[in-house]
Order: sequence, then C-alpha cells, then structure tokens
Amino acid sequence: MNRLSSIRIVLKVLPYVIGLILLKLCLILPIDQLLGGAQCFEFSEIGVIFTGGFFVMGLMLSGTLSDLKESEKIPGELATSLEILKENIIDDTQSNRIEKLDFLSAQVEYVLAWLKDKDKHSKEIFAIIDNIHRELKPVNGDLDRRFYENLTNLRRIINRTYIISRTTFAQPAYVLQRSIVGIISILLLLCEFKTFWGAIVVTSSLSFIFYYLLYLVKELDDPFLSLKDRTYVDSKAIENVIVRIQEIKEELAIETNNHK
Repeated sequence: MNRLSSIRIVLKVLPYVIGLILLKLCLILPIDQLLGGAQCFEFSEIGVIFTGGFFVMGLMLSGTLSDLKESEKIPGELATSLEILKENIIDDTQSNRIEKLDFLSAQVEYVLAWLKDKDKHSKEIFAIIDNIHRELKPVNGDLDRRFYENLTNLRRIINRTYIISRTTFAQPAYVLQRSIVGIISILLLLCEFKTFWGAIVVTSSLSFIFYYLLYLVKELDDPFLSLKDRTYVDSKAIENVIVRIQEIKEELAIETNNHK
C-alpha cells in the first residue's frame, strides 16, 4: 500500500477518533461526578473483549491480504501472455505484422481499462479475447499450438481476475466487523482509567487501530479498484507491453523501408 492510500484511510478514520476523544472528555469532566459517574467498569475487566476484537479483525484482514497477494501476480501473468501474442505476430509469415501489432496494442489498452473498471463485466473482456482469436490467428500452422495454448492461459487469468474482483466478503461478515468496532467504541467510552492521560491515550490508540482495520479491509476487498492509481496492484508490467509493441513496430517499419 502506498503513502497516498494510507493517508486516505487515516483521513477517513480521524473524525471517528476525534469524536470518541471528545465524548470521553465529556465523561471524565469533574461535573460528571455530580451525576454519579457514567463510567461503569475498569479497563482491565474488559481487556479480553479487545483481544477478541483484534482476533476477528485480524482474520478478516488475513482473508483480504490473501486476495491481494494473488492479485499482485496477475498483471505479470497477463503481460507474459500478451508478450507471447506479440512474439507470435513477429514470428508469423505475413506482410501485415505492423497492422496486427497495432490491433494488439489497442486490445492491451482495452484490458487495462477493464481492470480499472469498477463493474468489470465479463462480456466485455471476453469479447476482447474473441477479437484477438479472430484477428491474430497465425498464418503459419507451426505457431497454432503456441497461439491456442496462450489464448487458453489468457482466458484462465481473466477468469481468475474476474472472480477475485467480484467476490467480496459475505454481508454478515461486514455486519460482524462493524458491530465489533461499535462495541469497542462504546466500551472505551464507558470504562474507567486510573489517569486522565491514560484514558486519552488508550481511547485514541485503540479507536484509531480498530477503525483503521475496518476501512483497510474494505479498501482491500477489491484490489483492482485502485489499480488506476497504482495503490495495490501495479499495472506497469502491462503498460510496458504497449511500449515494447511500439518499439517493435518502429523496428519493423525501418526494416521495411530498408528493403524498398
């Protein structure tokens, strides 16, 4: 996660932390003693609840991180398949290689746009693969096997990307997560601390950690949504394919001009 992403989550969390601190200050003001005290128990009495909350939040974070680690491999695998398509065009015995490289470059840009799309409709991406199948099928029969094996691999990677992007945590899990954070917030307000600064430090620290975890799990649920800003999954490997295609086109153009 880069710095901009961390700052974005911190800015979302700070209002909640500041709000809890202000409420805590209201509860520990001297005037509260006249009302009989609103803080019901010692912090040590409910420590096990905070431990349990950390455990559950950690499990949910672990699930989202596993998807993130899987997603980090996908741009490289996609780039590899697209590179093989480029090599197929170069190795093929045909005169329109530059036109086919232009077509492939456009399809790579469509793939990038699909990765950055929030909805990620499968119909759109498989239409791109169908176009590649139709337009880039090699003339040289010796390249057929490599072409179709690579196309199959490309479909497999796209399917895996689609599933990771569209599969989110079950709604009851999100309800549990928000309930934990809500309960922790209420307990921080109601428990009593031995010192004033102890109350402020513990309340601010624990509230920040729990709310940060809450938003972090939500942010990581679909790693590809932030690919546009290179927050979680870096698309540089796919972008480099377009650059290399352009370089090959220039070399082929120079080679063609030299033959004339």
